[in-house]
Amino acid sequence: MTVAWDNLPVLSEQYLDFVKLQHALFGVYIWEMMNSLGFDWELLRTLTTASNSPKPQCKIKRLYCQSTSALCARLAYLACRYCALAAILTIIAGYNVTSSSEINCKVWIVCMLTVSFAALTSASALIAIRVIAIWNRSKIVIGLVTSALAIQLGSFIRRLTQANAVWSPINGSCLFLNTQANQANITATFATDSLLLFTMLFGLFKWRDARRRHGIWDLLWRQGLMWLALATIAEVPTVVFVWLNLNLMNVMFFTPELVILAIGATRMYRALWAHDTAAYDLSAISTLEIAPPSPVEVHLNGIRRKCILKYAPS
Repeated sequence: MTVAWDNLPVLSEQYLDFVKLQHALFGVYIWEMMNSLGFDWELLRTLTTASNSPKPQCKIKRLYCQSTSALCARLAYLACRYCALAAILTIIAGYNVTSSSEINCKVWIVCMLTVSFAALTSASALIAIRVIAIWNRSKIVIGLVTSALAIQLGSFIRRLTQANAVWSPINGSCLFLNTQANQANITATFATDSLLLFTMLFGLFKWRDARRRHGIWDLLWRQGLMWLALATIAEVPTVVFVWLNLNLMNVMFFTPELVILAIGATRMYRALWAHDTAAYDLSAISTLEIAPPSPVEVHLNGIRRKCILKYAPS
């Protein structure tokens, strides 16, 4: 049976489901925020303490010691969390106004898209920092990652110029217009995340220790595969529906994508932090320098010998 997607009854039913979905996701994200506020507070405290104290001296060369990448990772984590919260609050506010309190829908949609894009970009940035670190800050990889994020930014600016919404007195809320204009931006986001993911997994495969999958490397492998699953579940439905362009409800899966990616990226950050507070600065692994080894006495066939244990990176 063929469905007339543009019929008013179909649109009305989908709109009600859409609004209910936004409220359900709002509850999920508030629960997530409340469960991890303690971690955010500790992260802010470490940022404040680190900025007011001299840089520590490390026997092992770790960029974590007030490194740029470690600081960027923390800021990206906080931006992802709170920009996603701002986006969801903006969405909920737009669907909970009374019919007598009409709002400026153009301003509403621009604000919503801006903070949503900031959250999604921050989630991508958390993965990008890992990729650059795993590849030992390769200039080629840095250029590739920067280009992908720049293309994503360009597609968003283009989308922002085309964004529009109108007030619906019947529904008492704003309705999206020109939803097919999301095609370039949503596709660019999916392509960027896919590129970052496969670059990260390929980079892990090149490391001998990573192939053994023990310690932090095992965690990185598992999180990489987890991100693959999350990106597929969250982004593929959005991309498919936007390109099918069935009706104005093409954006139904945008908020689920935002919530899934924001929760997934920030939870992976916290899991890696719990494993080792210095672990997220993965360049500390790729640029690991072991201090000069000290002689170790061993006994071979009853003969005392002095040996030096050396670290041989692959």
